Amino acid sequence: MNSIRALKKNTRIRLSPADKRELILETAAQLFLEHGFSGMRINDLIEQVGGSKTNFYTHFESKEALFNAVTERLISQVMDPLKQLGLDSSRSMKDALTEAALQMHHTLFSERGVRLQLILYWECQNGRVSGREAYLHGPAGAVDLLAAYFDDHRSSFPNLAGKQRQAANHFLGLVIYPPMLQYFCALPQTGSARTQANAVRRAVKHFLELLPHL
Repeated sequence: MNSIRALKKNTRIRLSPADKRELILETAAQLFLEHGFSGMRINDLIEQVGGSKTNFYTHFESKEALFNAVTERLISQVMDPLKQLGLDSSRSMKDALTEAALQMHHTLFSERGVRLQLILYWECQNGRVSGREAYLHGPAGAVDLLAAYFDDHRSSFPNLAGKQRQAANHFLGLVIYPPMLQYFCALPQTGSARTQANAVRRAVKHFLELLPHL
């Protein structure tokens, strides 16, 4: 990616088709994240990457095709870390879940993560992207890991027998949805590290209180 940015700064360098496509995707991702689908203009993209509209359309047949390629790429980049939660069974459940929840926050509530979720929310309404694709790339993987973790601790919580995925989804909801709502409502200081840590502590405490009763 750094090499592509270096090439972008020197538009006199003739790029290979593969590098040109990469440059278009990287630049378009930033423009879509900043302006959304409707606000992103192909002319602005071409001004930044160089070339002509004719050249652009040799790589992508339409703005919609570019948007689909960009969102697929962003979903993978932003969401895939959720498939690698560090749930250490040697630590207390409180500590392990707190670490996993902080990782979720770091992934989903980074600047790029929030912008991507906003775009997905609006463009799902317009039928341009699939919310299911975003879910499968990240949250679904987190649910699988959490369910396996709860299965490993079933001796401590016999009531979870057959309910591991239910518990995983419940935990995910407590961790993700309240701060997501705050972000989307643009409440102040939602994204500070201190605010995230406090939100995680509250979510984990509440979940552990509920766990014996699920």
